[in-house]
Amino acid sequence: MSVVPATKKLWQGIAIGFAIAFAYATVFVKLVRDWWHDENYSHGLLIPFIIGYIVWSQRDKLARARVQPSILLGGAAIVAALFALWAGVAGSELYMQRLSLVLLLAGITVYFWGFRLLQMLLVPLALLLAAAPPPIAAREALVNAARAQGLLLRHEFMHPQVAPFGPAGLALGALVHDDVA
Repeated sequence: MSVVPATKKLWQGIAIGFAIAFAYATVFVKLVRDWWHDENYSHGLLIPFIIGYIVWSQRDKLARARVQPSILLGGAAIVAALFALWAGVAGSELYMQRLSLVLLLAGITVYFWGFRLLQMLLVPLALLLAAAPPPIAAREALVNAARAQGLLLRHEFMHPQVAPFGPAGLALGALVHDDVA
């Protein structure tokens, strides 16, 4: 048993981690800023810790997972993620940049470990994706669709204990707006 392969894998992981941090530094900064300032997404500050807990609690199961790397499909996902990052930066679309991060992490997982491990990591990746604030246009379209379907109620129909909070008391997930009424 040699120490060299383990050391080589450690350095590969460190190099990949630094490359991701370098490529996505501005994405991380803007994402954390959105989590910090937008109260609809302040839960995002907890997401890395929740993901860490999920992965840590599943570490034995993840370690026993059958490793079948798919270099072609993983590499294609990585290239697609980097293209999405470029498109998001070129088009000033933050959501595309954040989406590319999740795609990149999924691609790296498939490239090195295969689809079995990706399947085991779907919940943490979905949490990361859900923590990214959607584009404002998409959020507004969702609010307008909810209004059209009558899902956002007027404050006149609220329970008396909620009425003092006015329209702010009408919360539908992350769709909290003061202009509901």
